[in-house]
Amino acid sequence: MKSFLYTFCVVIAGVIMAPAFLVHSRPVEKVDCAIMLVGGENDVRFKGAEQLVAEVKASALLVPAHHRVLYNDKKESRSFSETQRIAAQAVPLGGRRLRLFGKSWRIFENTHLELLTGRRMMEKLGYRSAVIVSSPYHMRRLQLIAHKVFGDDFRIGFAATPFEAYDVIGCYSSWNNFRNVASEYAKIGWFLVYSWFV
Repeated sequence: MKSFLYTFCVVIAGVIMAPAFLVHSRPVEKVDCAIMLVGGENDVRFKGAEQLVAEVKASALLVPAHHRVLYNDKKESRSFSETQRIAAQAVPLGGRRLRLFGKSWRIFENTHLELLTGRRMMEKLGYRSAVIVSSPYHMRRLQLIAHKVFGDDFRIGFAATPFEAYDVIGCYSSWNNFRNVASEYAKIGWFLVYSWFV
């Protein structure tokens, strides 16, 4: 009976603390660039990324999904040359899809592909440090993927946009927040499975 109660308490504590675990940050000082990942709240992510670029005096803001670079000093945006080719080289041949039971299944998720493309863009631009910007609930998954993508070759920080609301305690009162938290854990689980094979 004691072991059941202990297990029950651990499970309840895990469920309650699940959103707080997702909200991860690693402070950074001066970095070469910021990498913004796209999603449902692109406007607030972009606003947060722009603010961060100004604060840390980064040279540029990279948006790998849109193949764009916004330079801080020139105050201009342009398409990143050769990004399509770079993105194609970022993932090993056949790494995007797996044929199983007569169907083709995608392995890499978009976030992983964005970070792989972001690394290639950094290499092309000669950058060695970056801060990754996204929504608060995405940050733990980004930390796990970034460790795989960047390893120890780059100095990487993480910052959630301050302009997107989130709740680490009362998130279960909102179906939308609960769905976001559950979705993040499902995506983390899938990444941990397929990362062993890529």
